[in-house]
Amino acid sequence: METTVFLQTQEKITARVFVGYFPINSRRNRGSVSSDIARASFALNPQGFNDYRFDQTFLGRSETSGILSRQVSQTEGGFKGAFGSPFAGVIGNSNNYIWSINLKADLPAKLPFGIPLKPYFDLGYFDDATPLGQDRPSSEQLLWSGGLMLAFFNGGLEVYFPLVNSKSLKDRYCEAGGGSNNSAIFCGGNYRKWISWSIRLKTIEPIEAANQFIR
Repeated sequence: METTVFLQTQEKITARVFVGYFPINSRRNRGSVSSDIARASFALNPQGFNDYRFDQTFLGRSETSGILSRQVSQTEGGFKGAFGSPFAGVIGNSNNYIWSINLKADLPAKLPFGIPLKPYFDLGYFDDATPLGQDRPSSEQLLWSGGLMLAFFNGGLEVYFPLVNSKSLKDRYCEAGGGSNNSAIFCGGNYRKWISWSIRLKTIEPIEAANQFIR
């Protein structure tokens, strides 16, 4: 469900809510969700390896490194972290239920040169119902992340720059960026590996896209 609230100056705040639950899941009692992650679970951080029905367009569906591997899908949980299949059984995936709220807003004033910058914030929870997750504290399953994004072509192309994260997410970002100092800015690693992006071809109007480039 997605709702848009317009402010008095026509700036808007968009809220997206997702709730997913398996009343019955024959794979729920397996020792790990990562062995059959796509068919048996929901994802807060959906990527190509989760999209087993091939519903979304991924330019590097099977890539494990580089910018193409950091494409995310604004479906299910809608988080922006692109950690890949190695972390499927570690964070953000549940064979029971998840819920999430994704917020993004227009800035109160337009930036020079029409830079399409927006703040965003994601809040979500994934229930680890596997036998190994029975003693997992709720604090590790409640995730949040915020940052800035560039939105082009009416949201057809978005680029995400995470800045603040819950501890569990920050730990994963630190690993992804190759940093070893969690107290340092961006963990002292390569921040470029934190950046992710999404594309929704159905929302891109060819004529509008051409006009934006001409301008």
